[in-house]
Amino acid sequence: MSSSWSEVPVAAHPPAPPRRLWRDALRLMLGWQPARPAQPLGIGALLVVIVVFLAAGLIIDDLSTPFPRWWNPWAATDRSFPVLLALLLALVCASALGRAGIAVRAAATGLLALTPALTLWPLLHPWLEAWRIPDWAAAAYVAWVVIQTVRWIARGSRPRLAWGAALGAAAAAVIAVQTMSFLSWWWPDDEDEEAYWEEPAPAFSAERVWNAQPGLVDDALAGLAAQRPGVVDLYAITMAGDGSESVFRNEVSLFRSTLEQRFGANGRVLSLVNHPDTHDTQPLASVSNLRRSLAGVAALMDRDEDVLLLFVTSHGSADHEILLDLDPLPLDQLDPPTLSALLEEAGIRWRVLVLSACYSGGFVEPLKAPETLVITAARADRTSFGCGADSEITWFGHAFIEEAMHRTTDFFEAFRLAKAAIQQREGEEGIRASLPQMARGSDIGAKLEAWRRDLPAAVEVD
Repeated sequence: MSSSWSEVPVAAHPPAPPRRLWRDALRLMLGWQPARPAQPLGIGALLVVIVVFLAAGLIIDDLSTPFPRWWNPWAATDRSFPVLLALLLALVCASALGRAGIAVRAAATGLLALTPALTLWPLLHPWLEAWRIPDWAAAAYVAWVVIQTVRWIARGSRPRLAWGAALGAAAAAVIAVQTMSFLSWWWPDDEDEEAYWEEPAPAFSAERVWNAQPGLVDDALAGLAAQRPGVVDLYAITMAGDGSESVFRNEVSLFRSTLEQRFGANGRVLSLVNHPDTHDTQPLASVSNLRRSLAGVAALMDRDEDVLLLFVTSHGSADHEILLDLDPLPLDQLDPPTLSALLEEAGIRWRVLVLSACYSGGFVEPLKAPETLVITAARADRTSFGCGADSEITWFGHAFIEEAMHRTTDFFEAFRLAKAAIQQREGEEGIRASLPQMARGSDIGAKLEAWRRDLPAAVEVD
């Protein structure tokens, strides 16, 4: 017999009865390998498992999503991804182990074993967050089930090859699960499906509006109050990015009034708003207007004494771009490198940056600094909630601005209160936690305390 490694033959047994599939999947779900060696499985049984997996998710979403609601066809792509991943990993691992004949068995059994975890994850995750069970615990469970599945089909193979295939498959599965969005088959809606979609696009001359921007920004800057020597002043720039939904304009309006009435910023707030109702009266929320506004505020304030607060609210993308849009204007998007460059260009030392958007946590690392406080509505890989044409304010806006900032002028405490309120609401709704983020620079705390000492007593909150 040759000493070189060759394909390990599959035992010459007839295909195992389908009922064995369920017992094997149960053992894997509990973290154990099936007792008997893996044997070939018919394609029909695999199709049954796929139907069970998709149906389980549909049933869970149906039971957990209240009426009124509407059907989400995009969930089909999201929910099919684990099926395709299971097939791909099973085929690659079985082929690498010289056992391509049991790839169907591996895919079906592994997918069935993980069906409860994957379908219940959107409901369980908020409770795990509430019990402070870290994300890596769920990832470790998925990894262990995958490892046990691959080691099961690798019986009789070289240990090094078996473990290599198992660890590689586990790593791929964990990365995939961590990046999944777990879209629901049903989306709740307060009114009807049409209310979700964007408001009608405005009819105006894009060229005329764009040419008016420098003058609108300069007029807004001219209306700001002067800096007071020896007093830590708070200057704020607020941005409503997506002009197709009023929720962002509403949020900027609430934030502005809160700063002026309770945070001593009256006369020191400049708003950039994308909305059809204000396109000719307020400067747009654009990258160029933000640059001009930052430069103007920096020239007006004492850059070593005063504090800049930048608030941005809009939609956010998974690649960490905040949407700046007012159709038909072709506006650039705001991403972390761009915002970081604009802030450095302005040369303002003390900064409080509040970003209310999906995936806004992707801005934390590029923007954090000793003299900077960064607050975001969601972690880099999570969505936030409450936007839509029928919404008055986002969940983060309600918790942070409408509630927390009306209880305290301490931004750190306001974030703590808002995060707890959002976590509770998401748990009650049974949706995946947005996980708001805060990065507190080592020096910004003392500066904000000095600013709070200068606030009029009337705006202090117990």
